[in-house]
Amino acid sequence: MTDTPTEQWFIFAAWTFAVHTGQDMLRAAPREPVQIEVEAWARAYGLLPHPPGAVPLLHPVDFDPVYAMTTDLTEPLILATVQSAKQAETGQVSHLLIDGRHRCYRAHIQGQPTLPAYLLTLAETLAIRSHARGPRR
Repeated sequence: MTDTPTEQWFIFAAWTFAVHTGQDMLRAAPREPVQIEVEAWARAYGLLPHPPGAVPLLHPVDFDPVYAMTTDLTEPLILATVQSAKQAETGQVSHLLIDGRHRCYRAHIQGQPTLPAYLLTLAETLAIRSHARGPRR
């Protein structure tokens, strides 16, 4: 993982994630990346056209397709682990892509079906998540 000299934030609804702190955690506690399906994540984040009736999870705010084509596809993405109150009752979790949407877009454009991603644990995610809005990049 490369060093990030500046703060990086990901905002989803009322949550703000300190991506730079997550990167520090991953450097301190290395782990093997998992492989994620590029097309599914790119569609969920509004980076690709959706089938009729489908709604993206996010809209591509601050997305730059030209910059995307310069990104390093060997650098793993980062997925946060989140849990709703209902999921907590059953022990289920979901994942949220908090770092790597430009890489995801590039991989799709270049026909790469999967990308490596680090999974933050629920505890790590809670440590980098706040309900206050952080700075936008």
